[in-house]
Amino acid sequence: QFLYFIGKPSCAMGKDKGPQFPAPEMDTLTDEQEQKIVDFREAVWRPMRQARLEYEERRAAVSRPPAAAADDDGDAAAAEAEGEKDGSPKCVTPASPAPSEVGPAFDQMLLPHHARLEKDEDIRVVCYKFLVARQWDLEKAEEMLRTTCKFKYERKVVDAPIFPFAFPVRGYDLDDVQRVLEEPGGRPLTDKCDTVYKHTLPFYQCTYHKWDKWGHPIFLEATGNISVVGLVDKLKQLKAPDEKPDVPMNHFHIHFNEAGDRLVRYMDATYGPKVDRRVLGVVAVLDCHQLGMGHLYSPALDVLKAVWAVDSAHYPEGLHSLWVVNAPGMINFAYNIVKGWLDPRVRAKVKIVKPDKTTETLLQFIDKENLPAFLGGECECEGGCIFGRDGGVPPPEDDPSLLSELFNVGSGKKETREIEAKAGDTISWEFVVGDGRNVEFSATFLSEGDEELSDGREVFMAQKQQTQDEQYVASEPGRLVLTFSNEYSWVRSKDITLRLFVTAA
Repeated sequence: QFLYFIGKPSCAMGKDKGPQFPAPEMDTLTDEQEQKIVDFREAVWRPMRQARLEYEERRAAVSRPPAAAADDDGDAAAAEAEGEKDGSPKCVTPASPAPSEVGPAFDQMLLPHHARLEKDEDIRVVCYKFLVARQWDLEKAEEMLRTTCKFKYERKVVDAPIFPFAFPVRGYDLDDVQRVLEEPGGRPLTDKCDTVYKHTLPFYQCTYHKWDKWGHPIFLEATGNISVVGLVDKLKQLKAPDEKPDVPMNHFHIHFNEAGDRLVRYMDATYGPKVDRRVLGVVAVLDCHQLGMGHLYSPALDVLKAVWAVDSAHYPEGLHSLWVVNAPGMINFAYNIVKGWLDPRVRAKVKIVKPDKTTETLLQFIDKENLPAFLGGECECEGGCIFGRDGGVPPPEDDPSLLSELFNVGSGKKETREIEAKAGDTISWEFVVGDGRNVEFSATFLSEGDEELSDGREVFMAQKQQTQDEQYVASEPGRLVLTFSNEYSWVRSKDITLRLFVTAA
């Protein structure tokens, strides 16, 4: 996690207020940098903003009931008469179309909240973030903006509610956050990010906990508490058979980033005026108490690299500062190895704090009532400042439709898996054999009373398969038996990821 954060760009701070952090500060930009912001705004921002506004107009027109559209044209009566004449309904609201049906491609228009910005200073801030994230290269900044828009549209984090969050935050009234940002609620609590959070909570705990003296939301992570092996094993269960473990982690991480973005914008609007400064990013505090060499687990680092790649590509200047606290000696050792590879601006934002200096340092920029007691402050949130940090959170019940099973079929061996079903139930299975190899797979349905596979009905004839995604509807009560045979291989065992579940009729 430490390696992930040191690569994440930081935001600007006023030079006379609070600790000094890297990156050109927005009140000390050069004339050349200011001109690049203007050029970026005029050549890239404004055309993409106009494309978004035109798209919203087209979508509203397509979604508008025919009678209402006729009213807009002053011809409602004619439209109503035509509807009665051909027997068609007078008021039909079609489903909202995809942007490609009524507007430009995803990378041609701004994100909705960016398009709604009207103040020059607000637009200047966002343009600055993309430019500084790409070292003031106009072409690279434009590419980042376009790919970010495309990424977020395709990931469906645009035009969809994010409230309520999938995880608890501390110190914020989310109803007020919604009100200030004018965003809707009603996000379904069965999203993938909810599933990932609930199942990984016993192994990894983090949250947004209040704010620092200048209003930056505090990202708080129990880094030393992370069970890296347990986390990776759970991610392997949460992923689809053909995915890597970082895919489910990124489902949650993107949601977590979007939640942090809302808190930053909320604090910028409500707290920024109180301290006469902009709030542009989060402060990260990583509590490394009990961190050891065992945390340097290669599969976990692979997941973190994938998470970092998303941040680096699509979340410019999301981090204001990073504090690695209660840091053991191995942190300094690791940092001394990698810091020579880092840009000086990135190196300057990382602060490593020894255990005996942690409380003193944090209280310099976090009020004691906002600092958790386990870090030397006075805050003791109900349920814990980081929910789940102190344990006592039972894992959710396993849902076979959401979790995969990982097992090995030894050389010369075979494995079977079976599942019961009632008449009309749909049995679904999906599996992948690791390393591109295959097994001899077959599926047989046994009716009630059948005891041997030979008594059953062959659903899928035995043949070598590397992957399969199929369903079977049971015509009567019974059980489906899946057979994975590796009897033909006397040298290699096979790793299989399987998802098997029943959907009731």
